[in-house]
Amino acid sequence: MSLFAELKRRKVVRVAVVYAATAFAVLQGADIMLPQMGVPEWGLSLVVALIVLGFPIAIVLGWALELTPDGLKRTETAPQAQTGQGEQDAAAATPALLGKRTLLVAGLLVVLGIGLSAGWLLKPGAPEQEQAATSTEPGSPGIAGVAATAGPAPARGVGVLPFTNLSPDPDNAFFASGVHEEVLTRLSLIPELRVISRTSMEKIAGDGLEVSEIGRRLGVSHVLEGSVRRSGERVRVTVQLIEAASDQHIWAENFDRTIDDTFTIQSEIALAIAAQLQASLDPKLRASIEARPTDNPAAYDLYLRAREKLRVWRAAEGFRDAAPLLEQAIELDPDFLAAKARLTYAYGQLYRLGSDLDGNYERKALALVTELRRRWPERAESRIALAHYHRLIERNFELALAEFQALLAEQPNDIELMRAVRTALKWLGRREKFLEMARRVRALDPENSSDWSEMLIALLQNGQGEEAIAMAEQAMTQFPDDPNYPWVLAYSKLSFKADRGAMLDYGRTHGLGFSTIRPDTLERTRFAEGDLDGALEMVAQRRARASGLEIAVLDATEAEYLRLAGRDAEAEAPARRAFEAMEAWLESRRPLPGGYDAAWLASASWMAALAGEHEAALHWEVRALDMAELVVFERVQRDFTLADSRRWRGDPDAAWKLLEPYLGDPFWLPDGLLLGLEPYFDALYGDAAAYRDYMARLRAEWGR
Repeated sequence: MSLFAELKRRKVVRVAVVYAATAFAVLQGADIMLPQMGVPEWGLSLVVALIVLGFPIAIVLGWALELTPDGLKRTETAPQAQTGQGEQDAAAATPALLGKRTLLVAGLLVVLGIGLSAGWLLKPGAPEQEQAATSTEPGSPGIAGVAATAGPAPARGVGVLPFTNLSPDPDNAFFASGVHEEVLTRLSLIPELRVISRTSMEKIAGDGLEVSEIGRRLGVSHVLEGSVRRSGERVRVTVQLIEAASDQHIWAENFDRTIDDTFTIQSEIALAIAAQLQASLDPKLRASIEARPTDNPAAYDLYLRAREKLRVWRAAEGFRDAAPLLEQAIELDPDFLAAKARLTYAYGQLYRLGSDLDGNYERKALALVTELRRRWPERAESRIALAHYHRLIERNFELALAEFQALLAEQPNDIELMRAVRTALKWLGRREKFLEMARRVRALDPENSSDWSEMLIALLQNGQGEEAIAMAEQAMTQFPDDPNYPWVLAYSKLSFKADRGAMLDYGRTHGLGFSTIRPDTLERTRFAEGDLDGALEMVAQRRARASGLEIAVLDATEAEYLRLAGRDAEAEAPARRAFEAMEAWLESRRPLPGGYDAAWLASASWMAALAGEHEAALHWEVRALDMAELVVFERVQRDFTLADSRRWRGDPDAAWKLLEPYLGDPFWLPDGLLLGLEPYFDALYGDAAAYRDYMARLRAEWGR
């Protein structure tokens, strides 16, 4: 008998056809059901692989076995045909290639598969839902008129509410806060999950929202609640995971352990949440989640206390208070790498903020980085410490960015790394990437006012004035007590619409106010309006809050306004104070605040020019221009200040020439700002022919 005849007799072809039809129906069903069950994308690939591997097995079983009324039996070998008549009898006994039942079953399975697929695709609203799911950017900036609580579409992720401190001693609140942050840190190691940052969760907790509303507002599928009770050497952590859409508790656990087991508790919580949300963990990722930063509970307590101090990131006091706590923690555990990395960061920030007058913090930071790189070169903590040293002390933003980006590729949900990358991109002037990272940070920390501010700066740098104005208006609603947003709104209208009235309205409502962007703009606006006394009042208020060389800068600013107004005699005293303070600082060879040496030397040149010390002004200008490899922000600050110096040395054309590379730039020197404050800029550069030509073109273009 031929092979084909034998395949027909053993019904192998029927098995293959039914198997193929069944596989088609299974694949259509899996393609629909698996994503709805939260199974990762590799789940469908696994189904395909099993079907392919199962096909030869089905064929072999079809060859070897047959289904009879008495059950499965081994297929008998066909008798050997001896005569022509015997061959005809054998052929007659061989079943048809495909029986009616086979065709019916196969057809029904194919129809079932097609029906499943068509039913899903034709379901009303399905394409729109799919498009919304793929196109919605979590935390994307809202526009005027959109409710702040609309939020992004829920993603597979979790918002961890602050853990309630149930300890008898209220001082243990720092411990509950530390457990909360460690759980967040470990969850953020899981790339498949969207984990909302701590700051946003603290604000959400203060708003007293229902879990379902939290899920909608933050765009996460689940919310974790918890409490911590610490008494002596015992600690109890209670947690419950809630599905936001249904408000159903899907997992809860009580952990009663000794204080030494705190890290184990935190790891078990993170691993349990990963399991509930069906996140895949490879051995390396699991090991990272289970890692213990230290085995010394006392050192860990000090570390947690220091970390709370470091959260007040704008104030030098927070870094000064945190540093000795971290130093004590390292004394208790010399191998506490997380504490060493945080201490390097604290030293670097104290240096950046101008608090390192004797260079002690710089030396300590270098010693820490050197030890970390020598003993633990591959550890993430060592690399983070080195990146902070590059950024804060060496001011080498290129090296810092490279290191931070490499770390972020390994830990894509780490909000601190994202912020570090965002800062480096901003200072390097990579505007589009800066905006991209600002959006990414705000998606994970949508309730953090500082991240909204950085986003606004990114929008201004990229010339997106309308979006900046809309976002500032929305921020004023979402953060009504933050004085920064009314300022940004007024500044944006001035920069992009030449609306001087908006800035004047701000001044009437808020006075000096507070801003992270161009705090001298209100003074210039008042001067442009002819209100010299109002401008000088603003300077005096800023000087009352200043310290160190900032006082000298504000003395020079007062002198400049007076000289612009023709009151040269009154300008002599503040100009002389500024010059002498700067000269004494430079002669003492003390480090210049924050390492901005080129910008400070330019300020020295400007102060000398205002005081009539033209030789000193030229000397310091040459020194400032000789400093190469400046980041964008320092280069711009240097050039603008040197332009003022040249103007007061009697060369307005050379002064304006320094500013020409920045003309029309939406952030550094936008056309709207020039037009809105034209009387102020006329007083500074009106004697420069190139300035007059440029302003004439602007007025024509803007119809003024």
